Amino acid sequence: MTEENLRLLEKIYQQYKDPVKPLLAEIEAVYEKFPLPIYNEIRALNDHVARAFFVDTDEKSYEQIMKAKSHMSRIARDCYKFLNMYYRIESEKFDKMICSVEPRSQEDFRRMAEYGELSDKATELVEHAKDNEHLVSDEETYSNFQKAYNAYQELHKFIKKNRRDIFAMRRKKKVKVAGSVIFSLFTFVLGCILTNNNVAIIDAILKLFNRN
Repeated sequence: MTEENLRLLEKIYQQYKDPVKPLLAEIEAVYEKFPLPIYNEIRALNDHVARAFFVDTDEKSYEQIMKAKSHMSRIARDCYKFLNMYYRIESEKFDKMICSVEPRSQEDFRRMAEYGELSDKATELVEHAKDNEHLVSDEETYSNFQKAYNAYQELHKFIKKNRRDIFAMRRKKKVKVAGSVIFSLFTFVLGCILTNNNVAIIDAILKLFNRN
């Protein structure tokens, strides 16, 4: 094998070390199974690298290395795509949670505004990457999905940092609602007792426990 072909293989290996290897580890951490498209790309990559060492000419070896390089780029792109999908689902769960609480302080309003900006940015970038996937070069497609991934990483950091506070705000809201219900029931019962309207009390209790 020529020196040039060996240098090309070295570049492929460097791309595997960064960013592919960390991305694969992240994929493994968030998914129970390795996504089949990524698995197939890894298998194809290994096949082409192996063939590069056993073909009878340097030109054929170069062809196999170029095919391996393409598969390595697709592995990285697919990692970004699957991670973007995972973090998007996680952000949608958080979105439902944060939208169910009522901001009461400047810090709450600031936090919700920051979340909205980060969420909108990540969503716009991933939609742009998906819409243009087959309209631009492989390099630009890779770059678009990478930018979307970076945006989702920033959003995920925000969610991890603020999740506990949002949970606390939700608990306070539930306690407040429960307190209002109990107080309303208490005043109703008290009113019925004072007016000797026991039938109304019994009817109200029966309706409360017969609800499905």
